[in-house]
Amino acid sequence: MRLSKSPFPSVHAARSVHTLGKGRSRVRQCSLAALALLLSGCAAANMGGEDEIPFAGVAADEPRAAQVARNVLAQGGSAADAAVALYFALTVTRPSQASLGAGGTCLAWDARDPTIRAINFKQPPSATGQPEVAPPGAPRAMAVLHGLHGRQRWSQVVAPAEALARFGHRVSRAFATDLAEADPRLFASGGMGVFAPGGQVLGEGAELVQPDLAATLTTIRTDGATALHDGPVADRLLSGIARFGGRLDRTELASFAPRVDEPIVKRLGSTRVAFTPWFETQGPYQALLWEAMARRSFSGTGEGERPHLVAEAAGRAHGALAAAMASSEPVAGWASESQAAELMAGYRPDRHTAPSAAVAASRRGGPAGTGFVVADGRGGGVACGLTMGRPFGAGRVAEGTGVIPAIPSDAAVDDDALSPMLAMNPNSNVLFFLGAGSGPGAATAIVEVAARVLAAEQPLGDAMAAARVEHRGVPDATFVEPAAVDAVRTGLEGRGHRVERLPAPSVLNAVSCPEGLPRSPDSCVLAADKRGFGLDAVVRR
Repeated sequence: MRLSKSPFPSVHAARSVHTLGKGRSRVRQCSLAALALLLSGCAAANMGGEDEIPFAGVAADEPRAAQVARNVLAQGGSAADAAVALYFALTVTRPSQASLGAGGTCLAWDARDPTIRAINFKQPPSATGQPEVAPPGAPRAMAVLHGLHGRQRWSQVVAPAEALARFGHRVSRAFATDLAEADPRLFASGGMGVFAPGGQVLGEGAELVQPDLAATLTTIRTDGATALHDGPVADRLLSGIARFGGRLDRTELASFAPRVDEPIVKRLGSTRVAFTPWFETQGPYQALLWEAMARRSFSGTGEGERPHLVAEAAGRAHGALAAAMASSEPVAGWASESQAAELMAGYRPDRHTAPSAAVAASRRGGPAGTGFVVADGRGGGVACGLTMGRPFGAGRVAEGTGVIPAIPSDAAVDDDALSPMLAMNPNSNVLFFLGAGSGPGAATAIVEVAARVLAAEQPLGDAMAAARVEHRGVPDATFVEPAAVDAVRTGLEGRGHRVERLPAPSVLNAVSCPEGLPRSPDSCVLAADKRGFGLDAVVRR
């Protein structure tokens, strides 16, 4: 029996092929590489060089952006340098999910600084309920990240994206899928014709050149991220938004700044597991889910019961989060052991229990966005989730800038992409895990993968391959990804769950170093989810 209303907006079904788009000529590849090195000043030589890197790696949903980050790591850049370069590359190669207008959140740690940093650059929800344009959040957040943990010059990490925009690149399967799933009318006006020259939407392998975006990136490279908020580029951005009928206040544009805070931290022995600390992100939900699953000993639970345990804990945690947000509850003290124990008090291993009226509340999951993880050979790590509010954000390009503005998320929508995780040990100063993702149920899936890797000591590949489930409290239904084996559905139905299909699988990216990085780099494994079209790329010496 189908539900009359799903808590997930309609999204396309992701393909399971894990591949790059069609290759391009070696001449063009060399030209782009040479230009990027020229623009960056070739300063990697004084950063130690590739030979000193025991392990570094990146996993992301878009392969060309992942390759940019890999190159930065190979030149001796930090995880923060590579993350910044990856984001700016995404604004060129997958602006549908991460343009210069995007918002999001990151977790970052560097062995030189014992404090895990949480960075929040999600734009606030619309105050009027109308589809207003959100101020750009990610560029300034990347400047903050770079200022905290960067080693290379700002110009070096922006230059590769500038080169891709100016001289072109071939559309990857990830971006081609976003283009194909969008309403074709989207590309008929508002400057979006760059993605549909001659009225034909670009497909995988097609050449894409974005000169206006390249010019904007040039200014960001030379003048910094503030150029988007004040000055000639900001003037063009506001003018371009007004020209397509959008609304963005000049004061709001100039004043928007990311927030930096300490994360919510849960303990697993001497390991610290970190989550973002703001209710508008998925961190508080994930922290409570982690604690709730721990109350029922996830690591000691049999494989046949684990989907049931995840669904039961997720439904309760989603409901508790919705209730907290409705009552403006402070995040301080959230996800305590006592809160989790009370939440799971009625748990039965053999039977589904509907969430109580005290915690049941209805919020929708937001499937749009993208996530990535980066680890460097010094033990530094960054995990980020980005969102445009919906695919292609405002659905228009601000004329003269090449920027697709984002829109503020609906206040009743949880952005599943805003769900990075990070685990480290402050005593031995080593990194154990990074996770990020997007798509329906991604926040839940990241916690489950982390629990399998960190608590149950399961290999990352096996943890990523496990069937994913989601329960949002209301409606009382357990959603299972389309590719889940029959045994998972049968086990859930036998326990009284009303099983429905997720509209598409979540897509995750993760790094697992069971023995710690940089202490034991050979233990590290990267994984870009085979449910998507991304790439994991390693630098290992």
